[in-house]
Amino acid sequence: MAVLFPTFRAWKNAWFASLRSVYRRFRLTGTGVSADLTLRIEGDSTADSAFSGKAAELVEQRATWPAARQSMVRWMIYPAQTDQLELPKTIESDDAGGFVQWRTVHRPARYVYRIANGLYHGDRGAVIDNRQRVLRDLLDTPQGPIREPLTKTEPLFCSGKAMVLSSSGNYFHWLIKMLPRLHLLERAGVLPTGVDKVFINYPTPAQGEGYTRARLPGESLRIVGSREFWCCRQLYVSSIPHDVPPWAVTFLRKLFKPVPRANNVRAVYLMRGATTRRRVENESEICEHLAKRGIASVALCERSFVEQMQIIANADVIVAPHGSALANLVFARAGTRVLEIFANAENQKCYWMLAHHRRLSYHYFVANAVPNGHNPNEYHLVVRLEKLDRALDFLMRAKG
Repeated sequence: MAVLFPTFRAWKNAWFASLRSVYRRFRLTGTGVSADLTLRIEGDSTADSAFSGKAAELVEQRATWPAARQSMVRWMIYPAQTDQLELPKTIESDDAGGFVQWRTVHRPARYVYRIANGLYHGDRGAVIDNRQRVLRDLLDTPQGPIREPLTKTEPLFCSGKAMVLSSSGNYFHWLIKMLPRLHLLERAGVLPTGVDKVFINYPTPAQGEGYTRARLPGESLRIVGSREFWCCRQLYVSSIPHDVPPWAVTFLRKLFKPVPRANNVRAVYLMRGATTRRRVENESEICEHLAKRGIASVALCERSFVEQMQIIANADVIVAPHGSALANLVFARAGTRVLEIFANAENQKCYWMLAHHRRLSYHYFVANAVPNGHNPNEYHLVVRLEKLDRALDFLMRAKG
């Protein structure tokens, strides 16, 4: 008997392991995932090129990938459009900053996709078809393809409906690119209350507060780690509005209104602090100098989501180095004066676009760059006080 029970226990464990393996393979049918659970990336594609049907606004269109035996449905939410932006103001003609080339903005069409037996991986929010191709136009940060095997962890399953919402810890990406996907999905009839799983990344405190204020059902939120993947019977995912479209700004203001009242200062400088990218080397000197002009220095990263909204909504003047704190311009009042400070003339122009949609009085200038690696977008900067004063004087003379 002493030998019988351990043998029986081992047999039972082996039987259950075999049963789990059979069940897992059954659930993975049609996904292309191999038995060792490795997602071996076979290249990349785009959801737009993979779809071969004719799209019509808010009309369900079907296409089939015969080689992959996977059906795909999409809805066009917004057609392609072109916007003309007003050029920003600056104090020096040599601070061209490359804005002219962005004056005309061509915005692609926005879609919502439904993918049968779709795969979702936490690395950059990768949506993968059953031929194990990453759909790169649905990545949070599309630069650079994903080539290496992604994971060997146990897959997770959703036998109902799942939707992709957020895959970014960066505040600007989360607020301006990720949350507007709710609007696209809602217009396609995919409401958060009607799906089983809403995929998000590990939320920061501000993001968690934002989900609560957006009234997303907490029981459906599923945090996906960077090495995890889900196999979904029906996976809904939308385009990512990388180019700050006006409808995203309108949606965010509606989603989080009303902004609670607060008696905050009316002129603020948004500090960069001890960051590893675009650090203001003489920031303590800048803060002391601005205080003499009645401009208070604020570290928004240390404030709650509501406090960030309140500070920006109450401000008449906002001065800030290029950085994600400026994503809160979505909550600024029309006419607010904004001075953005760049370390490099070729920095992204996202906050200029955001200011344009909010009808803000947008100004900028380029500080002295301090190289930090090979990416000019990450250079540190030194702000000359004399130049800062001239920019502020020009800003205050502008019509608000």
